[in-house]
Amino acid sequence: MQNSENLVAVCMGECGWRSNNGRWGFADVRTGAIKIRPQFTSARPFTEHLAAVCTGGCNETYDDKTYTTTKATGKWGFIDPSGAQIISQQFDEAQNFYKGIAKVTLGSGDSAKSGYIDPRGAFVAGPSN
Repeated sequence: MQNSENLVAVCMGECGWRSNNGRWGFADVRTGAIKIRPQFTSARPFTEHLAAVCTGGCNETYDDKTYTTTKATGKWGFIDPSGAQIISQQFDEAQNFYKGIAKVTLGSGDSAKSGYIDPRGAFVAGPSN
């Protein structure tokens, strides 16, 4: 997905909905040159000059042999177009920024609490169930 930063998320390796094996980075959409090296387990596109990125087990994984699912354990945070960490990786889920706020979730399952943060990472609403 292209954006105002002219950066597109790219994955090296095995990247899929239920895979944590690939690594995501960002490339210049005009030249194809890698601008932020692939280092994240998952990444969302840049919106409003920030991109949500995750390290660790960001996706559920399913083992076809044992028929078991492993829950996501990774943490999400936000980077700027230079790759600098702007909001630390502390959330169990994070959505893109829209009109100055992003929805984030702390915890999982019945104990999960969601709220909205500003571009500095401060909660402006929530978190609550």
